[in-house]
Amino acid sequence: MKVQKLFYSVLFLSILLNGLDAFSILSIPLPWIANLLLVTLFSIFILYRKIILLKKSKSFIFFSIYLMTISIFYYFYNFNSLVTNATTNIDLYILLRITNVLVFTGVLILIINSPVNKNQLVDLVVYSSLIISLLSLVSYFSYIFEYSDFYRNRLGTGIGFQSIIKACTILRNYGTFREPSFLAVWISPTIPFYILKSKSNKLWNIFIFIPLLSLILTRSLTGVLSLIISILILILFSVIQKKRFEKNYILLFFFILITLFISNSLSYKFPPLDPNQCPPYSPDYCSCEYYDDEQDRAKNSEDIFSSLFVRAESIMKSGIDSFESLNIGLNYIKNNKIEFFGKGLGVANLELSDQYIKSKTQSDLTFYIRNGVIIERYSNNIVSFNNLYFNILISSGIFGILWFVLNLVLLFKHLILNFNETNETIALSILVMLIMYFFQAEELSLWFAYLVGLTYSKEIYEK
Repeated sequence: MKVQKLFYSVLFLSILLNGLDAFSILSIPLPWIANLLLVTLFSIFILYRKIILLKKSKSFIFFSIYLMTISIFYYFYNFNSLVTNATTNIDLYILLRITNVLVFTGVLILIINSPVNKNQLVDLVVYSSLIISLLSLVSYFSYIFEYSDFYRNRLGTGIGFQSIIKACTILRNYGTFREPSFLAVWISPTIPFYILKSKSNKLWNIFIFIPLLSLILTRSLTGVLSLIISILILILFSVIQKKRFEKNYILLFFFILITLFISNSLSYKFPPLDPNQCPPYSPDYCSCEYYDDEQDRAKNSEDIFSSLFVRAESIMKSGIDSFESLNIGLNYIKNNKIEFFGKGLGVANLELSDQYIKSKTQSDLTFYIRNGVIIERYSNNIVSFNNLYFNILISSGIFGILWFVLNLVLLFKHLILNFNETNETIALSILVMLIMYFFQAEELSLWFAYLVGLTYSKEIYEK
């Protein structure tokens, strides 16, 4: 019993710290502390408990080990090629990439070998999601009702408080994260579990509006549309397999629609600056009629439907050029040789940074004023692919991406062959994540490890 409580408490605390992305203690980001706790818990399990590596889950674990091995090998034997113009510490950057995969592996094994049952693991998802969602709404409303937001002290989030207030822009829900899209990617996969919980307690049909509101107020196309598309796919699968509509996910659609209308009434646009402040500020700070294009106009619309769906329509009409991360990945593949076994984690990001910076001139500089200080930035200086599949292809090579895709096929095969209410929920959440991985995240996340572990953990309790 003590082991179960300790395991549950450490895992719960780690997930909460992972969700407090914009904060640090003694300049150490809280998600890094979460990783340390998870690695420590994993190490204790290896030393004092028998670890079971189930046949169906071994492939994911060995893939992770392969990814770390390739990265370590490339780091030690090709270090000179990693010389970069980026200000990031190379050693720390590569180490963090490897650590994230180690955490993914550790969480996967921990959930498969969990001393607590599957229902308790599901509870942990919704409880942590509910807390982070509530905190995010407290943050969001602080700008409307003018009380103090949380102090965002993680490096990279701005000078002191994160720069969320910007004249003539729409307020987006940053919550406990450095970017609204980060919050959306974290919250979205947890929402299907509220539907699962509602089958035993109808109160969860009320609680679900908290994460839905938190998600939609981020105005993240990736988070919102990935959830909607995944629901449609699962409903279609249910019709084909069961010859009927799955009412629970029709209900979830209804909840999303209601939340969209509620969110529309909670929209807030920051007012323009006084005209005598432009200059030094640019004209778009003093008049809210300046927009880069129709997408920018839709993005900053107070109407939540325009902000999401009109913007999505505009992006689709523009074709692949609108998907900047996809363009970056495709251009990199076009101009660089893809190795069969890959070149390790983070290397392509460093190479991309150098290629981008070297191609820039003084005319490409953009000037920002923050707290009265002029800051120079190269426009669109992106060093991330924001795409897991590009990252795996380049990091682990053709061999690695084929292995990863095979793992996904085996994962969904297992879920389909063992289709029940829990596995249906897990399948929906995983599908949400796999769609989001095309546009936002580029690393294997804690939630993905958790969901894969949940998929295979059932086998232990049936032995």
